[in-house]
Amino acid sequence: MKKTKKITIVLTNLLLTSCASNIQNKIITCQSEIRGGFDIGSGSTKLQISKVRICDNDKINIEKVYYKSSIAVKYSQDLNDSNSKMFSQKIINKGMDAMKLMTIEALQKLEEECGTHCKVNAWRGIMTEAFRKAKNWEDAKTQLSTTVDGLLIKRLNQKEEALYGFYPIIKLNGFDQNNAVVWDIGGGSTQLTALDTNFKRNQFSVDGVYVIGTSLGSATFASFLKSKMDSNNSLNSFNPIHDYDFLENESELHINKKILNSVTENNYIKENFNSLFIQNKNFYVIGGLLSISIPETLSKDDQNFKVYNYSEVKNTNEICAISKKELDDKYHYLKKLNDSELLSYAIQTKSNVNFSQTIASNILMVRKYMESLLNIKEIYPIQIDGTDTLMIHPAFGNKEYWKKENVHI
Repeated sequence: MKKTKKITIVLTNLLLTSCASNIQNKIITCQSEIRGGFDIGSGSTKLQISKVRICDNDKINIEKVYYKSSIAVKYSQDLNDSNSKMFSQKIINKGMDAMKLMTIEALQKLEEECGTHCKVNAWRGIMTEAFRKAKNWEDAKTQLSTTVDGLLIKRLNQKEEALYGFYPIIKLNGFDQNNAVVWDIGGGSTQLTALDTNFKRNQFSVDGVYVIGTSLGSATFASFLKSKMDSNNSLNSFNPIHDYDFLENESELHINKKILNSVTENNYIKENFNSLFIQNKNFYVIGGLLSISIPETLSKDDQNFKVYNYSEVKNTNEICAISKKELDDKYHYLKKLNDSELLSYAIQTKSNVNFSQTIASNILMVRKYMESLLNIKEIYPIQIDGTDTLMIHPAFGNKEYWKKENVHI
């Protein structure tokens, strides 16, 4: 071979290697923006304002949380108290006031920590179960949207709600979608979510997502218990639950029926129930009731129980489990307390006093879910809510996505 030909081949190989290296080592560009997100749930409204880093390799991370808080706004209870399935103007006003108050607090915090030049680039919000039920949800949405300039709010169907609940956890190291179920209980609904091989972790999609969903949440379960009480009960309270033994059996039947109805509505879930929800599954629990209230309730006697904040957890292996027996032991104590004693207990554990009357009933509900055909032995709590998903949502800036309605009643 001639010397010039050898040189040409060497140069060509070097050029190809260089091109391949440049492709592999493509410079990733990123930009940051400040996002504001409302999670308007059935029992509370949450707001988060965070600085988010968005890169062109589809990675989106929360860089800094400037504000994250919630206020109890009991839309579901208001709806249950209504004979017309309409939100009262009183609860809509309360919702608007809560959003305005948190916005003022959040913007002050943003200015203090980031400076006067820092502004929220865009505001987004989601609505859940109570807004799927209310006949006047559009009027409520219109009014709530006026609380912040440019706020776009999307009403979620139950599958979308589940996606908004579990999406951040799939970004954690140690999460294995093949042996995980994500469980969320809100004020007006419950979602247990399993994923099959069709679910792609790099896409914000409900493909491969299978949800056992019920209309039972903290508020709706409490309403169910009240409906079983004697009409002569002047206190209109089911506490202490110990005094009404029949509620245990009624709760078990009611919850099992709700779960079974949901399972049988979807043939794929019905046929693959064991592989999706039973076999070798870790149950990661999110949302305020399961990831905050339960650990806070148990922490009075054991400081090892703690709230695991999503922003502080890097690997799912860091989360300590709560066993069924530990819940049983606590419930047998709490079920003997009346409303005033439960309020005192909430104060002692620094829990939200607005939900003190449902401390015992919440654990009753969780226990009956665990004892159902799901046969859950232990749960792994991690504090995630819809605002976390809003912060890292890949379609955050797509206005058409937020205007699209996918709820079919």
